[in-house]
Amino acid sequence: APIFVPRQIPEWIRRYRVTIFPSVPGVFRILSQLPGSDSLAPLRLAVSAAASLPPETARAFLNRFGLPLHNFYGSSESGGICFDRTGESSLRGDSLGSPLSGVRIRLLAGGRIRVSSAAVASPSGTFTLPDRGEWTGRNELRLLGRLGKVANLGGKKVVPSEIENILRRLPGVSEAWVMILAHERGPMLAAAVESALDSTEVAAQLARTLPEWKLPRIIKTRPALPRTERGKLDAVLLARWLEESNS
Repeated sequence: APIFVPRQIPEWIRRYRVTIFPSVPGVFRILSQLPGSDSLAPLRLAVSAAASLPPETARAFLNRFGLPLHNFYGSSESGGICFDRTGESSLRGDSLGSPLSGVRIRLLAGGRIRVSSAAVASPSGTFTLPDRGEWTGRNELRLLGRLGKVANLGGKKVVPSEIENILRRLPGVSEAWVMILAHERGPMLAAAVESALDSTEVAAQLARTLPEWKLPRIIKTRPALPRTERGKLDAVLLARWLEESNS
């Protein structure tokens, strides 16, 4: 299309008889918010990939169109890793689904994920991701966050991605992004949250889940956070927004 708007997607699905539609969480979120009563028939499978799928988005899509969203987890280096075959885990937001056929997952020290399969782009057939995970009681993989920057808060360490995952599971929250901000009293966490709730309500919910020392000192909310053309959160704009709040 010369000019693309999400409103065109239901029309294209009907016109071209699309039955399988893979996209990113941001697109599914927008589709769920479209006005009117458009259906997505004859669509039978909607797959969300490339970014974390907030359970709020999965629930909104199911309520709007009567179709579950199926989370797909993979990487460029390893190909597909896990798939939520029923869509139930995506609704709960508690796992990525179970390993694909032929994929073996090993959790290393600290929960780091190592994948072995014929799709891995290395002679050894194995690849260690920067992501951390744990197994659920249903033999499904739960993502705990990504290795990277660690905030040292009063001598205790916390990974920002851990707080992001917890925020995404809160009622009324569809997406979250957490960063470490420099402060004269030491580093602190700041969170950008996609929600119709105000920051006070989000902070109150989070305080019932996390110890005080892990709570972000700054929480900013918006109904929609800025995204890149690929549907991922725009880290540059979000960092600028949170840094301005700290000035």
